Amino acid sequence: MTKLRENRTHLMQLVLSTGVYFSMFAGSYALDNMYPNTVVWRYIFHLMAMWLPVSWTYTFWKVPEDARMATARVLVPNR
Repeated sequence: MTKLRENRTHLMQLVLSTGVYFSMFAGSYALDNMYPNTVVWRYIFHLMAMWLPVSWTYTFWKVPEDARMATARVLVPNR
């Protein structure tokens, strides 16, 4: 996002929520492999599956289309 110099809030929200979604699944699978006899993971998987649709719905309903986010001004120059 920084390299593309993109500051639209919609796009940032979508990218960040996708990252959180995949990170939650990676962490939950790791914990499921560490503690395979725990039944609670089966319920957590279903709850986590709702994260992406809920976060994207929030983005499209609540964040204005023309909203911009201030990005950091200190960047490493491209070579």
